Amino acid sequence: WQKRRLKKAPPCLTLNGPQLEESTQLSDGRMHSAAKAPAGSTGACAGAGLAGDVLYKEGAFGVRAPRLDALFADLLAGVRYPPTGAVEFAWRVSEMPSGERPKVTPEDLRGMLPERPFRLLDNRSDAPAAQPPRFGEFQLRPEQLRSLAWMLAREGVGAGIGEDGGAVVEENEPFVVEWRRYWNPDEVDESGGSLEQVVAGALVRLRPSAASSVWARDTGMPVPSAPSGTGTVHKEVDGNKGRLWVEFSGRLFSCLVEDLEFAGHGQLAIGSRVRVAAGVQTPSFGWGGVTPGMVGIVLKMGVENTVAVRFPVHASWKGKCSELELADACDNRTLARPRVVIDLRVRACYQVRGGILADKVGYGKTATTIALIDSTLSRPAPELPLCDRGDFIPAKGTLIVVPSNLFEQWLQEVGKFLWAGKNLRGSMQKGWSPKGCPLRIFAMSNVTPLTKVKAQELAEADVVVCSYRLLFSPIYQDRRRELAGDSPLLVDLALETGRLVAGVGRARSGRKGDNYVSSWQDLEFPILEQFFWRRIVFDEFHELESFDSQQQNSLQHLRASYRWGLTGTPPVDCSAGVIFMSSLFRVDLPGYLTTTSRSSGAAVDLSTWEADRLLAEGSGRFLDEAARQNTAELPHLRLQEHVIVVHHTMAERALYLGQAHDAPDVSDPEAFQSEASTQALERLLKLCSHFQAAGDNVASAKEECERIGEQKERRLAKARNQVSRCCRVQLLLEALFFSSGRGRAAAGLPRAWRGELGAAEQRISKEGDAGARIAQLAAKVAAEAALEPLQDRIEALDGHRPRDERLAGYLLAAPPEGPGSKRGGLAQQWMVLWEGGLGAQELEQLLEGQAKEQAQNLQELLDASKSLDYFRSIITSVVRGDSAEARNCSICFGEDFPLTALAVTPCAHTFCLPCLQEVVAKLGRCSLCNQKLTQKDVRPLAQEIPFAVSAAPLASSAASSSSTSPPPPPSSSSSLGPAVADAPGASAAASSSSSSSAPAPSSAPSAPAANLGEEEGGLQAQSFGKYGTKLSALVGKLQQLRREDLSAKVILFVQFDDLKRKVAAALAEFGIPAVQLQGAVSQRSAVIRDWQHNPTSDAFVLLLSLAQSASGTNLTAASHVVFLHPMLASTPERAVAHELQAIGRARRHGQKKDVVHVWRFVTADTVEQALTQRHQSELWAREQTRGLAVQGAAVAASEGL
Repeated sequence: WQKRRLKKAPPCLTLNGPQLEESTQLSDGRMHSAAKAPAGSTGACAGAGLAGDVLYKEGAFGVRAPRLDALFADLLAGVRYPPTGAVEFAWRVSEMPSGERPKVTPEDLRGMLPERPFRLLDNRSDAPAAQPPRFGEFQLRPEQLRSLAWMLAREGVGAGIGEDGGAVVEENEPFVVEWRRYWNPDEVDESGGSLEQVVAGALVRLRPSAASSVWARDTGMPVPSAPSGTGTVHKEVDGNKGRLWVEFSGRLFSCLVEDLEFAGHGQLAIGSRVRVAAGVQTPSFGWGGVTPGMVGIVLKMGVENTVAVRFPVHASWKGKCSELELADACDNRTLARPRVVIDLRVRACYQVRGGILADKVGYGKTATTIALIDSTLSRPAPELPLCDRGDFIPAKGTLIVVPSNLFEQWLQEVGKFLWAGKNLRGSMQKGWSPKGCPLRIFAMSNVTPLTKVKAQELAEADVVVCSYRLLFSPIYQDRRRELAGDSPLLVDLALETGRLVAGVGRARSGRKGDNYVSSWQDLEFPILEQFFWRRIVFDEFHELESFDSQQQNSLQHLRASYRWGLTGTPPVDCSAGVIFMSSLFRVDLPGYLTTTSRSSGAAVDLSTWEADRLLAEGSGRFLDEAARQNTAELPHLRLQEHVIVVHHTMAERALYLGQAHDAPDVSDPEAFQSEASTQALERLLKLCSHFQAAGDNVASAKEECERIGEQKERRLAKARNQVSRCCRVQLLLEALFFSSGRGRAAAGLPRAWRGELGAAEQRISKEGDAGARIAQLAAKVAAEAALEPLQDRIEALDGHRPRDERLAGYLLAAPPEGPGSKRGGLAQQWMVLWEGGLGAQELEQLLEGQAKEQAQNLQELLDASKSLDYFRSIITSVVRGDSAEARNCSICFGEDFPLTALAVTPCAHTFCLPCLQEVVAKLGRCSLCNQKLTQKDVRPLAQEIPFAVSAAPLASSAASSSSTSPPPPPSSSSSLGPAVADAPGASAAASSSSSSSAPAPSSAPSAPAANLGEEEGGLQAQSFGKYGTKLSALVGKLQQLRREDLSAKVILFVQFDDLKRKVAAALAEFGIPAVQLQGAVSQRSAVIRDWQHNPTSDAFVLLLSLAQSASGTNLTAASHVVFLHPMLASTPERAVAHELQAIGRARRHGQKKDVVHVWRFVTADTVEQALTQRHQSELWAREQTRGLAVQGAAVAASEGL
């Protein structure tokens, strides 16, 4: 079984699947139900007809042995990595408790969940190891020696002395994983009825708790209370298997399947559970594979006493009603035994050699790992496992895979600790360490050295170092495919390598030429996946979760006796993170993965893992077994955090609000559920730093306002055109349908296919002014199109391709355009479709598809219209606020209100605050368009544009690229306190820290143009117009830091590449020398080396990616870390982990300064403030208090108090 499992490519686990559900305190255990789990190699037949194989006699239960084998095979079919030790199989049959709603899930799978985030065990009480034999001048610290002792123990090296004089080797206890699967032979769900009975035509009732999830089709709105009585199931809602249309009292409602209960008990009806009656010898239409006692579901009641039944072995079995009897699962009297649950358990042993070294950021994990290699260098390599023996080349050394920016740092550390501090990197030839080095090291920053090395040489190396990037380079990938027999599968690579090892295969040697070898020792240009290493080290382990599936598969396929992950911020906030880490140790905690189709392809479904007790307990045990974290502190190195609050100008704020109107709330649990929502939040975060979220082709925020306005107008025009064209398609199809015999018979009857479109039209017409306009537009378009001649209608559809795939298939199957048609047009195809003679049933289906498409078009038109209306209102009221009409109240008719007394609602209507507060309190709706409003919508524009109110002249000049006055200085950013600017002497108090032992800078940053002449200052003001307020504040802060300390170096973190380019351009334009990590590994290493070790370098700013370059690198030359914006991640824990990694680049052993300063730029009243409050709540609260104190002092000073 292990061999068979290893010959299958396992599905890859990444953390990019559907977002995890909100954490809960109780586990329902239902992810282990056979109904929830994916069918394995035996498919759904594993549990088909199971009731007939459950035996009951005199109080004892049994299961037929062949069926039991099939159930276990189904449980094991999804295992990704076979266990390396013993496997224990157990099963039980449990009688379900009596009652109307019995608990199907086994009791030990239910209950309280462990606390998350998981806590890592420390090594405070561990005995230290001895200093490694080759560590001379540079010794490990006590906490590192404790970590080394744990690492040695994980590899089975004990503290005692064996008979041969070496350390005692003790195999660790195996890690036991438990997989469960339970079957309910009688198909009872925990509501007391079978969900399988909820089929089209069945009588059902709604549970009382279902009201919030029930929508009425005619209104398109949720209902206040669940419909009572029984209803009839119609069909799925828009192909959504989780929802059904159900008719109650003549109205259709969209209901969740799990909210429905079968209500047709006691009679033979659609949905009834039936079996062939005991007295029937041979059914009228034959058995068809059905066996006596097998239970099925009635699907259809036919004519002449016939019935269609779905049995486990026959999807549509035909029989006579008189030949069937009820087998209702809700009545024990119809069974020959009590209702039961069959529960299977497999306990599998994995020998986890190695683990996760999770010492805090900056505590020397690299040095500890080098010490592990040094301490075990003389020990023989373990034997290969039997299941992998013969498929891999045995290698004696350690493979270390590192991020590109850490490649050179690893070599420096090896030279420092093992070669008396000599320059190892500079002494290497063709990737190999020189003869004097105590270890035989092969290092490759790119694929070139590997192309010239033989497999024998690589197998005998003590250490091999490469970057993750190398494994995924095109040349390396092509070579891997070639050595796998021109296959992309890694299992085929193992097969071909095994043939080479056995001497029965051959492979082309080298990158070029036609030299084929039949001995693995002579193979030139081998690849790393062909070897079975002594040890593999994954540096910056946590970053691997962002790799794509192909990269993940490669890393998980790599084989070694010992596997190590190094990370200062392991993903321990949820079970999914731990399961991901265990996968890189080839341990399968869940036992199977389910995938779900997404726009980006198939992704692993992670949504049920967090609410499962067994999986959470297994994740916690894995961490207890295989992870440790150092507990030493850095008492001499203080961290001082500052928050610099920036206020948008009027134009910048208008651009931000226009995007915020279309983006989800970042605190919403579903904010990161879709790619579109995530991208909307990314655009919103970028707008906090620069007024152009995409591109860099405008000179000012005011110009960008005009560009965005035009973009929204184009979106609206496109949506209108889509509605118009879809309306013509509907008219075309309706004309075809009503010309058929079936259509003529249906003339005058309600058009059933319009149901969803009618509901959408009613709902949209109630969506305020915008909805009313769209309803009128749709009616007008339909009326005008109905009067068009056929030729005009066809010409209007030239170039229109419907979204409905069925109709598009018919259209594109038509002959290509004929003579006279426009190039790329579709008029000819539409005409062929018109003349093609489609059947009435096909036309009905196409009409239903077009009704759904038009409902979607109308919603898109509504969204586009609202977005444009809101943006125009903001621009008119805020940016072009010189119009008195723009600041009038629509209720009391007051005129020219100040921003402090004015509000713009989401439906783009302007009111004075008192009127709006009264309307929302009484009606909860807009008094002009009837759109729903809440108290959150009562927000003064002064609060939206706080800086614009307190510093309007500055804001105005910043918004215009033609201004000749100096730009708003960086001091227009305040260190908290809503309208407080950094005045000289105020910055020290306002820009606070988490450690009061080091004073903050005492003077505010000056404007970049402050010391320039009038003409030059005006030019610089224009230049700053294209970079905006925050980048202006950033430039001023960096200039200030350099003035106050000429030796100061700064790491500046930006998450998004396009924003990083704008930052780099701003720094270059205003003379701030900065460098970035770009190019090949050698180029990136050279940049780091010069920046870190050259004190005379002019470049004092290192611009890094917060998403990709925050980990591992030793950058202790910096004493300042700047975050241009907070990290955007799907969970606060992941965001904070990235930021901690970033700070750890400077705050680590080797830092020469006493204090490391962290500067966080936050744009007020934006998503940045929400993220900062979410991630750094204590810091934000402290800064708010401090900022208010500064504001109060400033007011008191101005009043002479």
